[in-house]
Amino acid sequence: AAAVYFRRVSKAKKRSYINLSFANVATTSPVAAQVAAEWAEKLARGGSAEFGGDEEKHAMMPLRQAASVLLRCRVEDVCVGSSATELLASLAWAIGSSPKVEGVMKGIPRGSNIVSTKAAFPTTVYPF
Repeated sequence: AAAVYFRRVSKAKKRSYINLSFANVATTSPVAAQVAAEWAEKLARGGSAEFGGDEEKHAMMPLRQAASVLLRCRVEDVCVGSSATELLASLAWAIGSSPKVEGVMKGIPRGSNIVSTKAAFPTTVYPF
């Protein structure tokens, strides 16, 4: 998908861009970039000693909380990951390991949908 950018000029006359496409490679906010850089540095210096099970479990919680507000749903209903393929592959494995019940996978209510966005990921979502 082609990226759509709006250019704006800040008070300091420094150019910045707002990306509206959010395709695979996109711009990000300065705060998010700083947090990501700090995390990468911490991980590079300390490895798993600095990023253990608890840190991994809670790393995406702020994103899940923000998404739940945006989507008006419970935090427990939001799953985040590094890619749509990764998330849908995990879902496929989870569903595939459950026994079928009356033609429907156990734990997945009849009529449920698994959704991906063809506009952003036309060729990279493999499980379904």
